[in-house]
Amino acid sequence: AYDYVTKPYKFEELKGTIRNALQNSADRATAFPETDDEVLQDLLGESKVIHDVKKLICMYSQSNSTVLITGESGTGKELVAQKIHTLSSRREQVFTTVNCGAIPSTLIETELFGSVRGAFTDAVDRKGCFELSDMGTLLLDEIGEMSLQAQVTLLRVLGEKCITRIGSTKRIPVNVRILAATNKDLLQEVQTRNFRQDLFFRINVLPIHIPPLRERKEDIPLLAAFFLEHLGSSGLSISPKAIDKLLVYEWPGNVRELRNVLERAIIISGGEHIAPHHIVFA
Repeated sequence: AYDYVTKPYKFEELKGTIRNALQNSADRATAFPETDDEVLQDLLGESKVIHDVKKLICMYSQSNSTVLITGESGTGKELVAQKIHTLSSRREQVFTTVNCGAIPSTLIETELFGSVRGAFTDAVDRKGCFELSDMGTLLLDEIGEMSLQAQVTLLRVLGEKCITRIGSTKRIPVNVRILAATNKDLLQEVQTRNFRQDLFFRINVLPIHIPPLRERKEDIPLLAAFFLEHLGSSGLSISPKAIDKLLVYEWPGNVRELRNVLERAIIISGGEHIAPHHIVFA
């Protein structure tokens, strides 16, 4: 609530109140609570590829267009999506994530678009992720796992900007900024007919690729120091030879695996100095 008016009101005074309310809303939308550097400070790395990612995040956050975030598992795709939302004009609205690969294909449309009572056995009136994210941002994580049937419905919703709950005929307009993430090569998925080509072109408006850790190994010492501090071992030292061992590994699990390896090293070392033999890969 911005202000209130009492009846009977004067029309000119009401117009002034509305004008001030609109200006206040615009001011809040353009006044960033944090600088770009502050928002991105936990997206660690000084390599060129990470600097390029940060530039794209800042650029894409100023748009309402759909972003397709690609990268291997464990590279930080959801973190990148959160940063885009935080730097956008929608930052005060909800940020919702739905993992398309973790929901059975029979339930994904209900999860996304909601349902009405009686639509199917045990169905109740409920909002889907699109309605819950209205005016905010919705991350469709692992969109490459979505069934072809759900892809058809999603394509229509993205085009019409309206959803229809399962079991209903009522169209509900939604204003949602869509971010999509996947660890799959969607072009290859299109060729094998596992992903619709028209949906791919619909979501691939602003692409951003998160590089694997093996392509930015110069960031590993910085990441290691960060994880040691945030795992409650900021005073714990790690030997240069242990760092060298981290640098020669290929990291198939990327940043997530690095965190796990360091957490394991802390436990194996007993909270003391981390030596190379404390670094154990799965």
